[in-house]
Amino acid sequence: MEKERIKLLVVSLAVILLLSFTVSWFMVTSATASTTSINVEKWVKYTDEPDTNYREKIDDANVCDIVTFKIAIQNDGDTPLTDIVIVDYPLDCNLEYINGSADILPDLYNDYCPDVPQELYWDIPDLGIKPGKCFNITFDAHIVKNGNDRNEVNVSTPDATDVDVWIWDNDTAWVTAPCVETAKGTGLACFNTNAGTMEDLKAV
Repeated sequence: MEKERIKLLVVSLAVILLLSFTVSWFMVTSATASTTSINVEKWVKYTDEPDTNYREKIDDANVCDIVTFKIAIQNDGDTPLTDIVIVDYPLDCNLEYINGSADILPDLYNDYCPDVPQELYWDIPDLGIKPGKCFNITFDAHIVKNGNDRNEVNVSTPDATDVDVWIWDNDTAWVTAPCVETAKGTGLACFNTNAGTMEDLKAV
């Protein structure tokens, strides 16, 4: 009988020690687990403006103007961002991407206008954006037609603790090129250009 009590006591102590170890391990793991978090912003300015003029929307543009879009990716987590996938879509057809203007050329550029908007795609491995740091990509676009047009970007990165889970964020910038009043004040005139130049400008 005494042996049974001793055996039960030993088993009980083993269970208590195991539970204590499990709780301690969980608390240490939770305290040291990495957090993946990103904040994405999309900005726009006229190309000839200083960088301090980046804003969320331009509402006084004209056909043939050139604008610069900026994608800003902020690492809000506590671990470096190692793999970034950037999908810049939609870039509306009235905002024609200028080939070669991106400071980091996209891995893919799809242009099926006027049926669907343009798309720019980057897959950047081993980028290593440190916590608290920011990474930017800029590119230019011609305004080829009057309208209220958008450029949206979606950015995703794998979670530091589970690569099968992706963390993402998105943002949108707008460019409005309003139609202009006619010289006689009888209505509005809208314009279109195929080459993005004043010489090619025509009323539509």
